[in-house]
Amino acid sequence: MKIIILVRILWTAGAQKIAIKEAKELTAMGYDVQLVFLRSTESRKNLQSELDSVNYKIFAGKTYVPRGIYSAITGIFAPDRKGEGTVDYDLIKKFAGSIKKAQCDYLICHDPWAGVAGLRLKKRYGIPYSVYYHEKIGNGYGIPVLGYLAERTERNVLENADRVLGVTDKVATSVGKKFNVNCIADLPGMDRTNFLSFEQKENIILASAVWGPTRKPEAYLDIIALLPDFKLYFVGRWLDSNELEKFKHLIDSRKLTERVILKDSMAESDLSELYAKAKFSLRFGTNEWGVGTSTIESISHLTPVIVSSLGISDLINAYGGGFVLDTLDPNKVAELIEKSNNKASYDKLQAELIKITSLYTWRKHSELLVKNSSEEQGDDCN
Repeated sequence: MKIIILVRILWTAGAQKIAIKEAKELTAMGYDVQLVFLRSTESRKNLQSELDSVNYKIFAGKTYVPRGIYSAITGIFAPDRKGEGTVDYDLIKKFAGSIKKAQCDYLICHDPWAGVAGLRLKKRYGIPYSVYYHEKIGNGYGIPVLGYLAERTERNVLENADRVLGVTDKVATSVGKKFNVNCIADLPGMDRTNFLSFEQKENIILASAVWGPTRKPEAYLDIIALLPDFKLYFVGRWLDSNELEKFKHLIDSRKLTERVILKDSMAESDLSELYAKAKFSLRFGTNEWGVGTSTIESISHLTPVIVSSLGISDLINAYGGGFVLDTLDPNKVAELIEKSNNKASYDKLQAELIKITSLYTWRKHSELLVKNSSEEQGDDCN
């Protein structure tokens, strides 16, 4: 069976990393897989080592720049997505128009706007498609006319999809409730990768995300200030370069330059080593129901996590392997790290993470992703 995995933008973020893992696992399962990104950004280079072993292409080429009209429309809905984060409706239509029936038996769309291509291909050729949600559904777009059109389009995409999935139970519930569709939770895989024991770890605290004001990066400085024996690695792409410069100045003013290592661009292979070396991983967000990709990466490297009530927090509450806080309290975070910074406590946390990695694998994730389509194709993967 020929599968196309469609992602709108190739940049350093969770959806892209999940799609790459899916492409690798589905290929290993015997499917003919192509991973397609409609366009890319400069940060694609950080994922190149992962992409080298995947059959992928950038549909619009590496130099494509989003059209102004679509950037402006995107900015109306989400000001921080204007520019690089544009929803390229023109590319979605062109991609759908470029695919012939013989090229695809099943299309996996990583968000409902990629799903517009799936809807077009299903109407033209009857090709089944799924839509995978990475974050919760809001109450509404709240924008006259355009908001109504966007919501109607999203509803049409979901009602015609053969499968709708969410990255966590919370995300799946929000989608199902909003659009009255059956949305299934399909957590990403957390297969164990390179990991180190407590004795081998370094006194490193890792915070990795796509950074913006809502994620309160300044609070992480309060945490490291309370832990003089640790260094904080602050990793990830910033939505606003001005915010990054302000944060650099804040680090300097608090005299934390020697203990806060700022990495706004980091190759995936180097980041993987950092996840393994770190003793703890922090991930806090406001009103977020997705997994927080750094949490998935941390679990895979058996690095205990301290998180807010993200979508993944239910897993930590159920199995352990870290701590869930209702609010980002620097004193509480520092206290938890100090109490867990010994072999007995740390070994227990790593044992709990091993349990999670045995239950949530990329094979399990991928099997659920293609379950219905495999049945329709007579379970013929070739």
